[in-house]
Amino acid sequence: MGGDQTIRNHPDIELYAEGSEKEIEIISNYLITNNFPYKEINDEQIEVLESTILLSKYSSWDTSHLFDIHNNNLVFFPRVMSYSNSNDFQIMFWLKTNNIKGHYYFRKKTGIEKIIDIMRNDDEFKFKDFEIFTIKSSIYRTQILSVLKTFQDIKNIEIEIHNDNLYIKTVDAPTLDNFKILFKQIKTL
Repeated sequence: MGGDQTIRNHPDIELYAEGSEKEIEIISNYLITNNFPYKEINDEQIEVLESTILLSKYSSWDTSHLFDIHNNNLVFFPRVMSYSNSNDFQIMFWLKTNNIKGHYYFRKKTGIEKIIDIMRNDDEFKFKDFEIFTIKSSIYRTQILSVLKTFQDIKNIEIEIHNDNLYIKTVDAPTLDNFKILFKQIKTL
């Protein structure tokens, strides 16, 4: 269906879309009606996104429905294909930040990781239920912890910081309610 600045009416969405594609259309309508401009993704943006841990871990991904939510901060809906041949849409935000630097990947800890962390202290710093993978350290830990605190109670997300780029991605199928919860937190940054 989508991929442009056209508002889809509810009967068309019900008729032509299903599952998470339907939710993407509903979220896109929400963004359009709130005056967030649709943009085409360009080759440079694709190249940057291909280098993220959040997307490079999948066998492949594609996207449409890219929106500018403020000053080239973007939200889009990658459809990710895993190595087990499952595919689904997710919500991903790409935000520009200042004074974070470094390269980190954060995801919620598994039960086993929580137990192992009791015995082995191997994270550069600790934060609630996030497993922290340090690719390149930053001297701006206070800013990083401030960003993490914004998202500490949101379930089913992954975060990547790479220099002045902050990426937040859901790991479950998108819903308008989940989008609004995440977007509300993003607006506090």
